[in-house]
Amino acid sequence: MRAKWRSSVRSRATLGASLVLALALVVGAVAAANLLRRALASQAESQLIDRVDEVEHLINNGHLTLVLPPITSEIGQVQVLDSSGGVVAVTPGLAGTTRLDVIDAPPLDQQTTATVDGNRIGGVPGQDYRMVARTVDSAFGPLTIYAVTSLDSAKRAERYLRNSFLIGLPLILALAALVIYRVVARALAPVDAMRAEVDRIEAADLSGRVHAGSTDDEIANLGLTLNRMLDRLEEASSRQQLFAAAASHELRSPLSTIRTELEVGLAYPDRAEWIKVAEDALIEIARLEELTRDLRILTRSRSMQSSAAVAIELSELVAAEVALRRPQRGIRYQTMLSPAQIAADPDAIVRVVRNLFDNAERHAAGAIRVAVVSDQSGATLSVANDGPPIPADDLERIFEPFMRLDEARSLDIGGSGLGLAIVRSIMSALGGSIVAVAVETGAEFRAWFPARNVPTASS
Repeated sequence: MRAKWRSSVRSRATLGASLVLALALVVGAVAAANLLRRALASQAESQLIDRVDEVEHLINNGHLTLVLPPITSEIGQVQVLDSSGGVVAVTPGLAGTTRLDVIDAPPLDQQTTATVDGNRIGGVPGQDYRMVARTVDSAFGPLTIYAVTSLDSAKRAERYLRNSFLIGLPLILALAALVIYRVVARALAPVDAMRAEVDRIEAADLSGRVHAGSTDDEIANLGLTLNRMLDRLEEASSRQQLFAAAASHELRSPLSTIRTELEVGLAYPDRAEWIKVAEDALIEIARLEELTRDLRILTRSRSMQSSAAVAIELSELVAAEVALRRPQRGIRYQTMLSPAQIAADPDAIVRVVRNLFDNAERHAAGAIRVAVVSDQSGATLSVANDGPPIPADDLERIFEPFMRLDEARSLDIGGSGLGLAIVRSIMSALGGSIVAVAVETGAEFRAWFPARNVPTASS
């Protein structure tokens, strides 16, 4: 298995930036050297043209002499030839020792330029020379002026510049890489601090937070996001601990009752009513079964997703559940059901409806009102009873697991305390919502189911 190269963000950022900078510097250096060479060659050509203009002026004024004043032995050399190739005028130096007509003479009153090797004109082999040729009219007929100059100075300047780049660019690149590394390290220092702070936070104590800093940048936003995540984790951990404590208490109560009755019966076996003891034990066992069933449903309710969704006529389902109810204490159901089609898991919807009905029957004084309405956004199931009202402070708390109001503390009256928590969990999994509505008399719960595309057989 090939080993994986590990590197830090600082190293990768420095390497990437350095590579880009190196590429830019190399391209810039090559471009600068080429521009310098072209500029110096253009300057040399301009000087040659000026030199040719001087000679042409001498020709036009009839002042042309056989020997022209030179600039140096290789710079600004001039040779004037007639139409037959004879030398009319020349400058001492290179032009006096060789012929410069190595390129064709241009037509009258025209000019050509070229770069030739020194071998062709008797100059330094391998060295470039810039040449300008112009044909002008004179009293003696057409004359061609050849002017040549060495480009060695341009080559030397370009070579010096390249050597400077070879020495300077690595130094600049090294300095830039060091600066980039330091800047990136300083920018990522708060991230390292956050990582260390998060590492110190233990599962047993989630109260620690990271220092987000006072700046308004991406790193500060990361710190704020981490703190919000820690807030959610701490809240979830606290709820889990409270849930575990409440579940333990709820499970211990019926078990304590069963154990107490059995211990009393065993202590006084001749006076114990064993049939009554068994009946009481069965009642408590039934409560345990109900509690464990609700706990299992609560833990599995998050998995009730739309994968099992089918088309459901909510009003028909609610009407069927109302027909199955056999409420005690003379409680009556009053329904007002409008057609409302939804797509959801049927078992989940049945559990929601039954839990809301169970809760309503537990608190109703004589009547339960059930309504189903729908619109473009979805369908709403409303279940209201004429029992005691829910205090405003408890409208949200009643959906917490094992939460019972003061008037429903006992298991006989308050049930397992998980019914509404199961409803909230299922509705959240289905993408809907459940709320307790503040009303003057009684209590009302509204479950909203979102509108969805109804699956068809072909899909």
